[in-house]
Amino acid sequence: MIKQSFSRLVGIFLPVTVYFVSPSIGPRHLSHIIITAIFFMYYISLRIAYLSKRNLLDIFLSINYLFFYVSSGIAVIAMELQQVRLKLDWAFPLTNMYTSLCFSIFSLLIIEFAYLKFLNVLPLKVTTLFKPVSNSAISKLSLISIGLSSIYFSLVPIRSILNSRASAFASLNSSFSNDSGQAAIGLLVAFTKIAPLCLGAYILLNRRARQQNFKLLDYLAIFPSIIAINPISSARYVFLILVVTLGCAVIRVKTDFHSEFYVYAGIILAILVFPNLDFARNESGAFKFLTFSESLNKVANKDFDQVPMGALALQTINSDIAPIGSQFIGELGFWIPRKYWESKPFDTSILIARKNGMSNTNLSMPLWAEGWSSFRYIGLILYPFLLGIFAARIRNASNLNLGSKGMYFFLTGSVFILQRGPLLQATGIVAFGILTFHILGRLERFYQAKELNI
Repeated sequence: MIKQSFSRLVGIFLPVTVYFVSPSIGPRHLSHIIITAIFFMYYISLRIAYLSKRNLLDIFLSINYLFFYVSSGIAVIAMELQQVRLKLDWAFPLTNMYTSLCFSIFSLLIIEFAYLKFLNVLPLKVTTLFKPVSNSAISKLSLISIGLSSIYFSLVPIRSILNSRASAFASLNSSFSNDSGQAAIGLLVAFTKIAPLCLGAYILLNRRARQQNFKLLDYLAIFPSIIAINPISSARYVFLILVVTLGCAVIRVKTDFHSEFYVYAGIILAILVFPNLDFARNESGAFKFLTFSESLNKVANKDFDQVPMGALALQTINSDIAPIGSQFIGELGFWIPRKYWESKPFDTSILIARKNGMSNTNLSMPLWAEGWSSFRYIGLILYPFLLGIFAARIRNASNLNLGSKGMYFFLTGSVFILQRGPLLQATGIVAFGILTFHILGRLERFYQAKELNI
């Protein structure tokens, strides 16, 4: 009950607290954007309370609510009070921030509608026997995970991994200096960072299903992933994939008010901890613990800029730089090196940066804006709808085998990077993780059939 009371109090007072604590340029004012953001935060709080009361607030919905509460609620209020739009190469005059905020809110409504709708109507399949793989198979998977991680550590020294993202990326670049280097780096990261993470989570799920304690070999399989995907040398959103995937594999997250508590705890951590992790972006960075007010300042300027970036996409994207369907084709062919597909579409963020003359092309691009860039109004609805349906299908399948359960946790952890974007950068990581769990699920069914002599 203490957790439930804490959650309700945070839900009631946090929007008001953010409004009065955020740094402000000039007198505080209640613009239509701030009012909409505050109402949106209260809407999320009401939905969280409603779903938790009915045991429907699962981890996928919780992560989505957390992300939108911060990026389309807290960050928007902080931006408006500081009169911040986009501080990239220069401040951009954005005339459609309110439209972007409304589209962001609309995208969350689509996701939760599609997810809850298809979670209820999809038929439940009946399995004759649900049984984890054997201890021998778990040991083999552990050895494979250790072997893949060792390849990464042979190319990226520990000192680089614990130094900064720039240092770790420089070590990878030094190993692949040819024309297809970026594609090779992406493939290497997939096999030596994402695959071991998926294998480690699957091992933990099997141990938990067998009601066994973790073995030494299990820890040896998981520990390299924790070192390789740390918040210093990895992008913070990728680090969150590890936190959610492994966390859900170890801790059983209930769908009642416990999940409600996790959402609000995550929101507070997103404000206080997430901005602090940005110190490792460059080698010259130094850690400094930020106050609540300083954290809100960082949140307003760069950490959760999905709404202003969506606004920039709305006023930049047209048929000249992004013809209908071109970005979607590029996202489907993310795995093809540009060396062999010269006309391959660039990231949406790159197109926007070039159009506006920016040197920084590593920009965020929310999922709904990626849909807009590909199919305009149809894509605005289609992309969030597909995410909701796909997550519901995996959630239903997670009741049948541990491979699908791990896939569900991984996709949930990937919500941050999918909603942050750009999608072309996120597609490789997410697709490879899902493929890894799909293969593990097939392996699981093979072992089950073998034991049943089918």
